[in-house]
Amino acid sequence: MIGASRAHDLIMSARSLDAEEAERYGIVTRIAPDEEILGTALELADELCEFTPFGLFATKQVMWANLDIPNLEAAIQLENRNQIMASTSGETEEVARAFFEKRRPRWNESD
Repeated sequence: MIGASRAHDLIMSARSLDAEEAERYGIVTRIAPDEEILGTALELADELCEFTPFGLFATKQVMWANLDIPNLEAAIQLENRNQIMASTSGETEEVARAFFEKRRPRWNESD
């Protein structure tokens, strides 16, 4: 994730990173002052709730799978499969309705 030389440096030196260095290395994607951590996390969670539950699940699965996928064609086939599955879930229609009605999507309690 951070490259061999940085990983070796951290492993061999056993040093700790501060938040800014962790962000620079790509270990964390954002930082916030202590008093804003909860608010920042809740804002991110709120943003993610705009996406379909299946879409978030499938995206995470594809991202992890693509770390070990053998080639671009296999990655595209995996993504195509997920797009077909997403289009049959009913969630896409709710996103479109919510967009045109200028409201947040409403997901079932079981999602």
